[in-house]
Amino acid sequence: IVNTTLKSLILSSNQVGKEMKVFSEALKYNKSLVFLDLCYNQIESKDMNFLSDSLKHNNSLTSIDLTLNQIDEEGVERLT
Repeated sequence: IVNTTLKSLILSSNQVGKEMKVFSEALKYNKSLVFLDLCYNQIESKDMNFLSDSLKHNNSLTSIDLTLNQIDEEGVERLT
């Protein structure tokens, strides 16, 4: 199922980091989400590879909140 209407998704404090690979794969196919809140989800720098790959395919997402995760400078660089 592909979302076509949801614009904003708040998933803070849901431990998404444990399933970041699966979550990022689904994000590739989303065409309407503009804002994504992933605060405090135990996301680590290594997970940024998955997120970076999904963002190459997702043109709608303009803002992601990743505060309070375990992402260092290397993880941030993976997103750029």
